[in-house]
Parts: sequence; structure tokens; C-alpha cells
Amino acid sequence: MGDLGDSKKSQNPGALLVVMLASQAAAFVIENPQKAKDNRAIYLAGIDAAIDAYQAIRSKDSSYQVKRLDEFTQQRSNGELVDAVSSALKENKCEWPFGSGL
Repeated sequence: MGDLGDSKKSQNPGALLVVMLASQAAAFVIENPQKAKDNRAIYLAGIDAAIDAYQAIRSKDSSYQVKRLDEFTQQRSNGELVDAVSSALKENKCEWPFGSGL
């Protein structure tokens, strides 16, 4: 997801975003065990939750920005999120579970 901000702050929004992504991805696997090996579907579920959390954070602190989540937010608004996640996975930009692209 890119630079998630200063981890030394008492309230680190980046940590919340990672937790949201991971917890929703895990919930997706639990709810859809037949898709447990479908990295695109798993990551998409996590990213969707992270976007929602990111938008909530930005509504309270407009100075907080994560470029990759801004891109994913715009792509979701345009109906392009599935393709964007697929492309990012193919390019290893968001290697599962938490590779260099996050």
C-alpha cells in the first residue's frame, strides 16, 4: 500500500489500515473456504475494507495520505478495482500476504 505514515505517533493510521486489510482478508477466507487459494479475491476483500477505513481516516485527518490507497479509491469509484488488483498482483506490487508492495 505504500508509505503508511509515522509509526511513532500514538495513533498510527497505517497500522489500522494493515489490520483492516488482514482481518477482512481472513474473514473472506473463513466465509468463502472454496476461495482460500484465490489471492485476487482475498486481496480484493482486504483492499476494499482498507479503502473504507482509509476514507474514514481521511474524513478526520485530510492531511493523511497513502498514494496507493488514493489510486485504489479512485479505481473503485470508476469500477476498475478488480482489474487494478489483478494487475498489481501480476506485477508483484501487492504480493500476498504482505510483500514489498504494501
